Order: sequence, then structure tokens, then C-alpha cells
Amino acid sequence: MNDSKKILVVLTGGTICSAVDKDGKRYSEASKINIINEYKKGKSPCAKNLEFDTVTPTDILSENMTTEKWNGILNVFRNIDIEKYIGVTVLHGTDTLGFTASLLSVVLAGFPIPVMLVSAQLPLSEKGTNGHHNFKVAAELLYNGIKPNVYAVYR
Repeated sequence: MNDSKKILVVLTGGTICSAVDKDGKRYSEASKINIINEYKKGKSPCAKNLEFDTVTPTDILSENMTTEKWNGILNVFRNIDIEKYIGVTVLHGTDTLGFTASLLSVVLAGFPIPVMLVSAQLPLSEKGTNGHHNFKVAAELLYNGIKPNVYAVYR
């Protein structure tokens, strides 16, 4: 694909990366989510020209976030080959999303590519989730060249 662009997706857990057991309890399962495949099957005009890499520095519900986990996320940014990507999308839980967004906005000041934080109020498999929409908006903003900064995308 001559026009293809690549996004790094950082899976950290949270509701957007969770599943629900038979008793209705949520648990994080980032490695098994299929948000990228669902996006590619959707109606986004950008989908055919986007490629994705994924990395999972942590896989927790965000209310269990710790300094050690934040350092793991920051290590992704320390080691990223920014020449390969038009941006980064961080899938994150809602409970500590504001804290992570604040941390990233300070630590990544001047980072040369945009960073999108994306979350969901319900697991992706549940009717009424906003996670797929939020991911789509983030991908389209990156595809269309939003300026470098740290953003939180949430409907």
C-alpha cells in the first residue's frame, strides 16, 4: 500500500480491553481484544490505508494503576521508533485515564507525533459500548494529521 500509514496501539487494560465472566464481573484481557479487526471491518474511509502494531506493557483494570505500571507505559514511548508511526493510541481504563493523560502530557511535551488516549464505558462486546466509536475517531484524527499533542478521545 503506497498510501498506508501506521499507528502504534498500546494496550494497557481497562474496560476497553476487558471481558465479562458468567457472573457479570469484568476482567482485563487486552491480548484477546479485536478492536483493530472490528475497525477494519467498519465504515471508516481511512481503514483501508491504516496499519497497526500493538504492544501490551500492562494489562490491568485502571483502578489498579501503580507507578510501576505507569513506568512500563512510559518505556513504550522511550523505545518507540517514531519514524514508523503517524501516532500512538493508548487503550486505557476510565478510572485513572485523567491521571495518565496528565502524566503523558508533561512527560511527552514536545513529542513529535500525536498520542490519543481511548477508553470505553462498557466492554467492547457489550451493546451500547462507545469503545469502537472512540477508537475510530482516534484513528481518523491520526490519519488526517492532527498536530502532535496528547489527546483523550471520548464520546
